[in-house]
Amino acid sequence: MKKVNCSSVRVLMVAVIVCLLFVGQAAKADYVFGKPTLVPNVNSDFSDDAAQISRDGLELYLSSKREGGSVNTWVSRRASIKSPWSIPVRLNIAGADGFPSPSTEGLELYYGLNGNLWMSTRPSKDDPWGVPGNLGSTVNSENDWDAQPCISADGLSLYFMSTRFASKNNEILVTTRLSKNDPWGKPEHLGPNINSNQFEYSPFISADGLSLFFSRGYQAADVYVSRRTSTEELWRVAEPLAPVNSGGTNISVSFSTNDSTIYFARGSNLFTPDFNIWQAEVIPIVDFNGDDRVDNEDLLILIDNWGQNEQSVDIGPTSWGDGIVDAKDLEVLMNYWGQDAMALPCITSFMPNNYRVSRIRHGSTT
Repeated sequence: MKKVNCSSVRVLMVAVIVCLLFVGQAAKADYVFGKPTLVPNVNSDFSDDAAQISRDGLELYLSSKREGGSVNTWVSRRASIKSPWSIPVRLNIAGADGFPSPSTEGLELYYGLNGNLWMSTRPSKDDPWGVPGNLGSTVNSENDWDAQPCISADGLSLYFMSTRFASKNNEILVTTRLSKNDPWGKPEHLGPNINSNQFEYSPFISADGLSLFFSRGYQAADVYVSRRTSTEELWRVAEPLAPVNSGGTNISVSFSTNDSTIYFARGSNLFTPDFNIWQAEVIPIVDFNGDDRVDNEDLLILIDNWGQNEQSVDIGPTSWGDGIVDAKDLEVLMNYWGQDAMALPCITSFMPNNYRVSRIRHGSTT
């Protein structure tokens, strides 16, 4: 193992402080995914799916048939990111039948109900949800099925699944508004890089608006992700998110800016009542130069790319990064300082094929 020279580290730290004076663009790291496991306390003996974690990482909304055989909306909570999830409690929302999506501040909840999109509000997170309101004819179609919403982190875009176009396939649309006080606009089709001749559904938009996750398929479905480098660009061709996919059907990927865990639902096929909520850790690759050591050279690479659009060193505050290379990334790197990279859990202990995923855009809500 290469020894760390304390004097050189101090010099490099000074260089980092100098770099803090510069304003940079987003950069994204490479990752490996941990082995998927069932989320403790959340699943039941009945079908549990359509999970979406709140943007602060403290609430996990899901659809479940655990009471009476019909689908209802439930929520599991925890006191902190490191705390375990509670046993889910049923929400008092009449008729809510699936795919709940909470707003960033936790005061709006979007969901599907009888082929339309609806929303409930509450004055504070300590209050119960109010009477559901239909999003109206501009958003909802008259005779087709609109469901499975995901509200963006800024509250200005709502992604959802619809059958309103000529193919009658499930396709993903987006409606936008100029501000939270403005009405929703006419939904737009996301084009051939997202929608195909198959079925697309259960969308989830990353907090920075640059990665769109969704499922594609029918009885058996896999999770895909499409990316873009700015919100003004068109979506690129979607690619499978290999670490999540398995035999059967995988839907409803979501994650928060504060938690280095990805959540999703998995079942035998789309029509079987055996869905459960799963999770997988997202682990940063901190050996930037690939020499099997975490040392001065990796620190220099972090400094050299401070504020640049280099997609390999944004590893903090969580494994997803936060959209800028800064002191939070330095802190994460220091946690691995002096270790043999081949001994790190992200290299050997999780995925049997060592899945590596580049440039998953997560971003920050601030």
